Amino acid sequence: MHHDIKIENISPSVAKELLSTVPGYQRKIKESYVLKLAAEMVKGAWRLSPDALVKMNGALVNGQHRLSALVRVGRQFPFIVLTTKDEGIYGITDQGAKRTIADIIHVPHGGVISSAAKLVVEFKKGLITPHGRTWDLTNICTNSDIIDYANKNMEGLSESAVLVSHLYGKKPILSKRMAAALIEIGREKNKKKAVLFVTRIYEGGGENDAAYDMRERLIKNSASNSRLNQSYMFGLLIKSMKSYFNGTRTGVLKITDGEKFPTFD
Repeated sequence: MHHDIKIENISPSVAKELLSTVPGYQRKIKESYVLKLAAEMVKGAWRLSPDALVKMNGALVNGQHRLSALVRVGRQFPFIVLTTKDEGIYGITDQGAKRTIADIIHVPHGGVISSAAKLVVEFKKGLITPHGRTWDLTNICTNSDIIDYANKNMEGLSESAVLVSHLYGKKPILSKRMAAALIEIGREKNKKKAVLFVTRIYEGGGENDAAYDMRERLIKNSASNSRLNQSYMFGLLIKSMKSYFNGTRTGVLKITDGEKFPTFD
């Protein structure tokens, strides 16, 4: 079976034409993924991918998210384009194991490091709300943002990942990614206090500070039939760590309706 493969510069108009050929059985567009790809293109982090656009018998069967992002940005980018009449190729499209950010940074505890870095970047960009995430083309957390942050802060993130993995093994009361992210956020003010706060969350001890209050809230939440969502819980952790740093108590641990997501300034 004959295949033709080459590198082409795809313009927005050509992308629109290709998108018009997408067959009805293709998966639906995920808007959030298109936004992330578009953000990579806007910031200049987009690179030629080895994952080809695939045109099968004149129809686009691979690449609709990338081309949708290109149209959104309104710029021209190079792509590898595979043209074929072999209909069997559709059955093997997207069948490889997806390469994660942890695979890319390729270090011990890579999963904890990459997920904690993502949480820190989202927090610093103001993308976390008590109910989930919010983003748009001008403010979004991209893979390159996460990789850049992880590479620049690898030593601290690695230390935190080792520590929280050890603590989590004793009592899995708090996710490792949240614990490592808290240390990373807190270390800019006082690394020792950030580590002590997280350690107290896992190990307990004492009854007169914000770490104790937060630990009790986590225990209560884990036993509840209606658990708090992870974004809301991370907001409570930020609030609690801020109080711990200031030597105060948070009182009732909650985020009221209309309240902005807690900061750590």
